[in-house]
Parts: sequence; C-alpha cells; structure tokens
Amino acid sequence: MKKIILSPSHTTIEIEDNETVLSGLERHGFLLPNNCRAGACGECKVKVLDGNFDQGFILDMALKAEE
Repeated sequence: MKKIILSPSHTTIEIEDNETVLSGLERHGFLLPNNCRAGACGECKVKVLDGNFDQGFILDMALKAEE
C-alpha cells in the first residue's frame, strides 16, 4: 500500500502498489477530469508536493520535462 496526502485538505488515502493515482482517487470517491487513462492526454495530472513516485510510461505531449 502507498499513502497519498491530499492538499490542502490533508485527507489521507491509501492505494494499492499496482494501482494508479487516478484509479486510487476514484476508488476513494474523488473524481478527476480524465480522458485516456493511459498517460497520453495529461488531463488528470496532479502536482506532487513531497515524496517519491513512479510516473510510469507517459507521452511527451502529456507532461513536459519540467513537470
């Protein structure tokens, strides 16, 4: 399990090791805009304020290098 702390509410949720952040948030009742569910459109991107993450495979058009 991995822990995500949402800002600014400080709500904490846990997601499975093999689960995406989008899927985990949805499972806990949070709805994020999304279109492709595969890291291609960038519509569901979130900002990581602290900690480590694996963004997996994404397309350059979905996330710029500085993001």
